[in-house]
Amino acid sequence: MRGLLAAALTFLAFLGVQVVTYHFVRIRRRLSVMLWLWLLGFSGYVALVRLLPDDAAWLPPLLSAPSDAVVWINGALVYWFLFAGYYQLFNMADNSVGVRSLIELSRGPQDGLSLEELKRYYSFDVMLGRRMERLVAAGYLERDGDRYRCTGRGLAAGRLMRTLKGLLNLGPGG
Repeated sequence: MRGLLAAALTFLAFLGVQVVTYHFVRIRRRLSVMLWLWLLGFSGYVALVRLLPDDAAWLPPLLSAPSDAVVWINGALVYWFLFAGYYQLFNMADNSVGVRSLIELSRGPQDGLSLEELKRYYSFDVMLGRRMERLVAAGYLERDGDRYRCTGRGLAAGRLMRTLKGLLNLGPGG
């Protein structure tokens, strides 16, 4: 239980630091910054596990972890899974066309918006341009004037994703 509590508290601290950081610092490589914050938070996890009382001090023996290794591993896994789940939510909120459409429709008139009206709020050019710039910043693409091309890293990622999409029969869409 000590590891789980330490993981939850550490994740809440990570979340607070991440929210404050993203409000006051312009960040280009979001995932990289989030991973570094998570790693820095791991030292907080280690400190909390050491500071919190042993499970046996406040739980019946049946509910206490059988060893410190179980405490550490379970807590570390929970801390990672909380981060991984949060990142999926963050990525969806940040990049999803569906989410952006829902936001615009929820702010729009009661009778809704047409596709043409939605395009004024979130045009394909803006959406694609934003994504391309993120891929440049992440090192997957390089830009020469108005042209983009894959870096070695981008080629490897593109081939891997094309294979995965083919294996899962997902089609070319995005």
